[in-house]
Parts: sequence; C-alpha cells; structure tokens
Amino acid sequence: MLVAPTSYDTEGNQNFCGSNLPEHTNKKDSIKVEGNICVESVLGAAMFMHIKDFKEINMFDTNMFNYFSDHDLCRKIIMKKKSIIQLSSSTCIHVHGQSKVKNSLKRIYLREYYFTLDQLHYFFKIKMHNQLFDKLKKKIKKYIFKVILNCFYLNFKKIIRYYSLILAYLEFKKF
Repeated sequence: MLVAPTSYDTEGNQNFCGSNLPEHTNKKDSIKVEGNICVESVLGAAMFMHIKDFKEINMFDTNMFNYFSDHDLCRKIIMKKKSIIQLSSSTCIHVHGQSKVKNSLKRIYLREYYFTLDQLHYFFKIKMHNQLFDKLKKKIKKYIFKVILNCFYLNFKKIIRYYSLILAYLEFKKF
C-alpha cells in the first residue's frame, strides 16, 4: 500500500496531488479531498510505502526521468491489487514546476524533451503508445517548419520547445 499527503500551494490552496492515471483522464485536476480517499495515482513529490513493497514492484522505472515515474509506480501498485490512499489529515506544501535550472532556454528544453520522452515511454509500457506516437509523428513536419519559421523571428524559446519535441520523438523511435 502507498499513502500520500494532500498537497497545497504556498497560499494554502489544494493543488494537484491525487488523480486518475493518465490513460483514464485528460484532466489535470486533482481530486478534492474531504477525508481519506483511494486514488489511482498520487504526486511523486511525497509518497510513502514500505521498502519491501517498493522493491517488490521493481521501484521506479529508470527509463523515466521525472514526469511519468509517479504514474508508472502507481500503476504497478494497482496491478498488484494494492491500495493508494491520499490522506486528508496529512498535508504538504508543494510548488509545481519550479526548476532549479536558471537558464530559461535550458529549462524549456529539459522540460519539453523529458516530458515528451517520459510520456512516450509510459504509454509504450501500457501498450497505448501508437496513438501518441502517431499523433506526434504527424506533428513532426509542423514542428520542423515551426523551428525554421521561429529562426526568422529569432524566437529562441519556441525554437528550443519544438526542437526538443523533435529530439524526444527521434530518441524514442530508437527503441
């Protein structure tokens, strides 16, 4: 069994913590907690389980950087018919998306590249990658065009964003 606290931002508002697995929802909304609740997935920033249970499910997938590793772990727990409980009596403060990388272009690259690569790995593992892969494959030509177009406008943030998506797609294609 895995337990997790309910997550709040620095202003005391409940933020994303417990939810359904990505394949079961398109929403990024958290479940509003009014007591302890069973969920499909919890935020990886604060989760607690016995080490023997953690080892039994083969821990985190080392092919995932950061963005989908918590969902993958929770999915393995569910497959073992164990529970994931978000506790209302236990709380934490977690600010999403704050990177220690100061360079904004590097931060954009790292986020887009690893998010896309993790997403592809996750959906590959659950045999739903074809939909995502085909969708991304169709967009690659657009992304290449957008990189070139943004070179003319010197919009480096968009160049880096689309370039990192292309690289993640190509990296995943090697598997």
